[in-house]
Amino acid sequence: MVDAYSGIVEATKHDFNTYLLTKQQVLMAFYENSDPESLQVMSKLEKVSAASHSDLHICKVNHKNNPYLTARLLLTKVPEVHLLIKDKQWSAYTIDMDGEPSEIAERISKQLQNSHLDAGKNICTPFNFCGKMLATLAEASVAFDRILPLPRWLALLLIPAFMAYIGRFIIDGMYAMEARVKLAFRKDDN
Repeated sequence: MVDAYSGIVEATKHDFNTYLLTKQQVLMAFYENSDPESLQVMSKLEKVSAASHSDLHICKVNHKNNPYLTARLLLTKVPEVHLLIKDKQWSAYTIDMDGEPSEIAERISKQLQNSHLDAGKNICTPFNFCGKMLATLAEASVAFDRILPLPRWLALLLIPAFMAYIGRFIIDGMYAMEARVKLAFRKDDN
């Protein structure tokens, strides 16, 4: 199990927000308990953490248990490791975990040294409104799924139908308003 790697702390939403205020460098590893590739990455990360920079904070996130961080850090696959660096502003980088732990540590060191060269290239980042909104929506959708009295498959069928039904009222209202405006202008012409 991934949880056997006790040297790496499990991060929560609260922890992440605290890191943004108190840390300068954070390495976050997203994993899944039952995934063999996650086990390999966590094993490598454990070795990297022993030889890493003293000011680099390393943590892990179970992507299934934390939809907020999964969405906020724009997770694209599992496992995935993100290096967060605060220079003038926060920047996020995906770290390639292929190779030996010494090679990975070297990649991390190079990224830490060169972070100021390519900061700010992303439109949607974990640190701007776009990333925060994605995270909030992901967290809300999970909460919605938990309280929804319908099975998920039924909700997936009913919600689009409901939206189409509501949309029809909006469109009908727009046409009715357009007809009234045209009628009002015809009366003014006479």
